[in-house]
Amino acid sequence: MKNYDEKTSNGGKEHEPRQRDILVGLANDIELFHTPNGGAYAEIQFDSHRETWAVRSAEFQHWLRRRFFEKTRKVVNSQTLRESLAEFKAMARFDGREQEVSLRVANLDDTIYIDMCHQSWQAIEVDVNGWRAVDAPSVKFIRKPGMKSLPHPVACSDINILRKFLNVSSESFVLAVSWILAAVCNKKGFPQLVVNGCASSSKSTFSHFIRLVIDPNTAPILMLPQNSAEMLRNSNCSHIIAYDNLSKISSRFSDVLCQISTGAYLNMESASKKEF
Repeated sequence: MKNYDEKTSNGGKEHEPRQRDILVGLANDIELFHTPNGGAYAEIQFDSHRETWAVRSAEFQHWLRRRFFEKTRKVVNSQTLRESLAEFKAMARFDGREQEVSLRVANLDDTIYIDMCHQSWQAIEVDVNGWRAVDAPSVKFIRKPGMKSLPHPVACSDINILRKFLNVSSESFVLAVSWILAAVCNKKGFPQLVVNGCASSSKSTFSHFIRLVIDPNTAPILMLPQNSAEMLRNSNCSHIIAYDNLSKISSRFSDVLCQISTGAYLNMESASKKEF
């Protein structure tokens, strides 16, 4: 790799290295790795925290553009950026180690991690000894557009504080709390929660508050997707997905929901675009 201020031998004129060489040289400061399903990711160390982004993500590309401009005071060529991203993907898949990534909730042995989605990339670590905020969790979290931050937790032993926000019976409240615990304790594979009630019984409000506790999002409740591919995209963009106003559920829709809730993911390539 040539240094940026390297000079040529003909006339002593400065010779700027190719843009691709500069971009690929930036990989010296980051960790490239891949997930078990072959996804390419980059972990970037900042002054006070680290961030993990998919190599194909807009965030990683923005970071590359900014670093390139800081180094050269020039704008990187779009074609060069695409070629460099392809090289980064190859480096992550063939030279990087294999590592899982998690969205909002992660499990590591007997420890649970919850991403608060703050700019500091702090997470909550929960184990048999209690919980605490950690700056560098022992798992790699990724983030998707729409994810909102959780407030910093405070010690509280009264779960009934949540009771006044949920228009349900005492028995149903126990089920709701049990579902929250299942969803916050498992990266994937927690049970589905079905909310039934007459019109104007605050079903949507209930769903909104339940999700707000664990996985707040700019789109907390979604409309029924048209096909399994769209549903898979939804499930890959948040820890929890909530669908509203389902007057009926087709057998195909039910099958895909079961596959998602049990962790038996569909392939985007094989996911059907046939309408539910």
